[in-house]
Amino acid sequence: MRKITYILLVVIFLVSCKKDETLILIKEKKSILENYKMTKSEMNTLNMLGESREKLAIYKLKLDDYTDIQSLEAKIKVYSKGKLVHTIGGIAITILKDNDKTYYLTFKRQLQHETKNTYEWDIIFSNRNGHSMGQTLYKQPDQTNMSLFEQIEGKHEIVKGKEMALGAFVEGNDSMESVSILPDLKDNERLFKNKYVYLLCLEAK
Repeated sequence: MRKITYILLVVIFLVSCKKDETLILIKEKKSILENYKMTKSEMNTLNMLGESREKLAIYKLKLDDYTDIQSLEAKIKVYSKGKLVHTIGGIAITILKDNDKTYYLTFKRQLQHETKNTYEWDIIFSNRNGHSMGQTLYKQPDQTNMSLFEQIEGKHEIVKGKEMALGAFVEGNDSMESVSILPDLKDNERLFKNKYVYLLCLEAK
């Protein structure tokens, strides 16, 4: 477990230290989030370290320099057949005025083969100044035989006081409801009808 966590932190460090190319904002003075697409070099590094990209969901957050957002909290909401049954994580960071306003948020899940239907979940906030990480084990009530991953596309504004959906790991048996992920949680009701949905969420406060 420690080896896997170390490998993940090495990759996140490489991503966080990468020169910040200009992120075109939708409008001036907006805080923006988008899913992060790894470069070929980063993918090669990940492969050499024996890690799989399919287990990771990475997002780039660019906060406006004058934002009134004071903290960011990431969590994973677990839905089963339309109902919220559990919440994983709840990792938060404080936004300081003099800090680098570009962050990378990473979600990772790893099946624990020694414990049936149990996943290890890592949530990591990072930037050039360091990282904050939380790790949780969650046992899925029963086994599934199908899975997929969906995430938002494009750039989206981070709004203070509003929780947004970023992506979802979906589990099912024999058939699944596959739909696009939308930032507003209430717009994803069709997706929640699946057997298990692990919804990746971010809330700005």
